[in-house]
Amino acid sequence: MQVTEGGRVTDAAIARRSQIIQATIEAIADVGYQRASFVVIAKRARISSTRLISYHFVDRDDLMAQVAVQVIGELGAAVQARVQAADSPREAVAGYVEANVEYMDSHRPQIRALTSLLFAGALAVPADQASAGVDALAAIITAGQRAGQFDDVDPSVAATIVQRTVEGVALQLRDHPDVDLTGHAQKLVRFFDAALTRPSSDLVSR
Repeated sequence: MQVTEGGRVTDAAIARRSQIIQATIEAIADVGYQRASFVVIAKRARISSTRLISYHFVDRDDLMAQVAVQVIGELGAAVQARVQAADSPREAVAGYVEANVEYMDSHRPQIRALTSLLFAGALAVPADQASAGVDALAAIITAGQRAGQFDDVDPSVAATIVQRTVEGVALQLRDHPDVDLTGHAQKLVRFFDAALTRPSSDLVSR
């Protein structure tokens, strides 16, 4: 339930929902999905009663779903902005990797919360949405092949490998919250650039 005026959600309701979602992210990141009860979340949000959570969210599943929506939305927007700013498919792949890793590095509680939801079986992602990242990346790789930038590889296979590697960073943060990711994005970019880039005629002749 949300406070409305004339059918419009009020700014106060939006702010309160945001406050609760952020507190939920922090709670899951610190104590895990199972222990992130309404009591724990309310304490983190500094609100007087768990009823305020129930007032804005149907139930715990609804709250957790909104956490996932927010984190996935933020990550997707960061990646999309970097990819769209690229001047070539090669730069787009680099931007895809960099944006993912940099967001994960600078938003560790969000990523820990998301992976906790995933491992708890509480992250329901539609099949089409789950494949969207791989499909978009495969399209970029295909464009790079047509432009002569990338070698002759299966775009879907290559995109899946890149995506799974990026997801591995999130899993690393789940198991090792304090891992140092300095320069990690650039190292992955160089790795995949070497794997995808079409060899020059000089290299081929050797």
